[in-house]
Amino acid sequence: MKIAKGENTRLTIIDRARAIFNERGISITIDAVAKELRISKSRITNHFATKDQLFMSILAEYEQELGRLVANWHPTGVEKSLQAYVNMLSDVMDTQFRYRCAIVYLHMLSPGHHELKQHTYENFNRNKASIRQRMESMYKSGIMAETVLKEPAWSAFIFTYVNMLTQWVVFQDMYDDPDEYVMNKQKYLRAVMNHVYLPYLTKKGKEELEALAYP
Repeated sequence: MKIAKGENTRLTIIDRARAIFNERGISITIDAVAKELRISKSRITNHFATKDQLFMSILAEYEQELGRLVANWHPTGVEKSLQAYVNMLSDVMDTQFRYRCAIVYLHMLSPGHHELKQHTYENFNRNKASIRQRMESMYKSGIMAETVLKEPAWSAFIFTYVNMLTQWVVFQDMYDDPDEYVMNKQKYLRAVMNHVYLPYLTKKGKEELEALAYP
């Protein structure tokens, strides 16, 4: 389907602004973004009246891309392995890295930003159902113990899962060199597997953990 010229311009601004925020940080102004893009400020504000609106659109693109990625992960047969799951998590982290400015932006929100907080809350609850579905699949394949699906273990798992699989972006932004992302990602993946998953792995799961190759 052919994209209308106005929509194509909007998507181009989102993509190029995302790259600028990733490189320069989320505090730069719309004026500075326009200067970097070598376009007038009005070209941006015609589509995004405020920087918040621009970030909302970057965030929406991130959620759509992440949703497509996770939806395509349907392990069957030999693919029901911890290695296959880690490969999927690696792809998730690559997507998060491309949209890291939006994730950092979310973590820097003021308490009064009710619209975006409500959006994040609703999106989290949708994602939580998807996460549970994946854990049920890993339980059925003998990798995870059933205890992870029961309270209070489930709430503890979700808490550590969400924090470690989003906060790494903030950690890297503040403490690690983004030019060494590939090496950093392996470090983060190991931390996730050992601190989020290990407490709930079966004997089979632990054996697969020991044999993991981190992408």
